[in-house]
Amino acid sequence: MSHAPKVEAEIRRPSDLGPIIARVREAQGISQAQLAESAGFSRTYLAGLESGKPVIQLARLFTALRTLGIRVNISFDMPAPHDHDEARDND
Repeated sequence: MSHAPKVEAEIRRPSDLGPIIARVREAQGISQAQLAESAGFSRTYLAGLESGKPVIQLARLFTALRTLGIRVNISFDMPAPHDHDEARDND
C-alpha cells in the first residue's frame, strides 16, 4: 500500500470545496450516491456542491469569514486511487 500524499489548500469561497470533495470521494472509490446517503443529503445536492454551485449558507459563511479577515485552510491525506480495493482484497 502506498503512502497517501498530504494535501493542503486555502479555501476562499464555497466553490473551492467542491472539487476537493469530488477528488477525495473519487480517490476513495465512493459514488456520489453513497456519500450523499452517508452524509444525509441528496445526490443532487452533492453534485451541485462538487460542481461549485452556490449554496447560500456557505456563501454567507464565507462572506462573514472574509469580512473578519479569517482564512480557512484544510489539510488532508489524499488516498491513492484504489487503496480501498487493496484493503478489501487483504481482508
